[in-house]
Amino acid sequence: MSFIIGVSSIILSIALQIIFIEAEKNNEFGLIYVLDDELDLELIDSTCMVLKEIKLERMEIPEKELPVMEWINVLSSENGFGVFKVLEHLKHKFLGNHCNIRDDDNMLGSPLQLVEPLQTVISDGVHGAHPDWIVMTLAVELQKHKGDHMTFAQIDLPHDADLNYLLKDFRKSLSIMSSLAQNDSLRTTALRVYDGDMEQLVKDRLTLIHLMKVWAPLEPVGFSPLAFTPHPKKDNVHTCHTHSSTATFHILTDNSHDEKPQKWYTRYDMPVGEMYVWNATSVAFAAVCIDEDDEEDNVTYNPIVSIDTLVMIVKPNVDLNTLTSSGDETSELCYTKSFYRQVLDSNGGDEEVTEEVLKSIGYPRSCSQSKRPRQTQSDQAVKESQS
Repeated sequence: MSFIIGVSSIILSIALQIIFIEAEKNNEFGLIYVLDDELDLELIDSTCMVLKEIKLERMEIPEKELPVMEWINVLSSENGFGVFKVLEHLKHKFLGNHCNIRDDDNMLGSPLQLVEPLQTVISDGVHGAHPDWIVMTLAVELQKHKGDHMTFAQIDLPHDADLNYLLKDFRKSLSIMSSLAQNDSLRTTALRVYDGDMEQLVKDRLTLIHLMKVWAPLEPVGFSPLAFTPHPKKDNVHTCHTHSSTATFHILTDNSHDEKPQKWYTRYDMPVGEMYVWNATSVAFAAVCIDEDDEEDNVTYNPIVSIDTLVMIVKPNVDLNTLTSSGDETSELCYTKSFYRQVLDSNGGDEEVTEEVLKSIGYPRSCSQSKRPRQTQSDQAVKESQS
């Protein structure tokens, strides 16, 4: 009996050593840029960056294509992010835009030819389970990150971002209003219930379901992959602007004083044909520097060319067919004063250009020329049922 116990102890000891060695092997680290928390700046630049060491865990390799609803489900998961295989026909669309990239480009704008295929894939993928969901692409960019390109660890949008918040951001409101104008059901409702005021319809009748980011490389990812961490502490997120842009950024600050820093996750050696999907309001991301001296033969050096997309999913909070009014369905949509001001400011105060832009996306007239919508019996019934 003592011999058996002795042998068992040796086997257990060996097993524990193997587990310990394996754990040490997977205990990998990287470096990310965060904001120096000792600074109190409204405008930031590269001088505000400090390097922070983080613990990394490898994400599993996606083995097969999954339905679009699996992408959606990951947004509400504990982590809020995942890595997936790109659907084959969508992959061909992505790679078809690789030829548009020039060596001297760092940021390549918003290729409109990518909006429709991605939006169609997502819309078709969710329609079976949620026929009332409306999918909109708020931003799509071809990006080229040069070898020395590093950015702050950040989160796309604040955790409490809602439709009112998005409508105040010109870059997103223009995409929202343009997409809504092309939706027949919403357009008709805006005309007959709100005298063409689509913005008011959005505030009254639409509910935000998801804000989803999709990121796919067009070249194999090298020594500076994206890494993710879920639910960063609110105190560790600083909202600010850069000197070169009026856009708002939500940047992670140095939390080195935390006793238990959050773990980050990344997909090492990510090939073309895979993509990240994450919740734009709950997941922080960063380009992470990894020391790959032991895997030098496998390193693909930057630049990394990628497609970066923000997708919004909304749904009506009532049956739009129950809303009745005497509005003219054959009329035209109108723009509000606030929306006009956003477009005007983005065009350097040029009123003629502003009106042309508004007309091109489906808003040829001002809402100030319209009558205020009157509340119908259906509206009152809806309010009473919700109270």
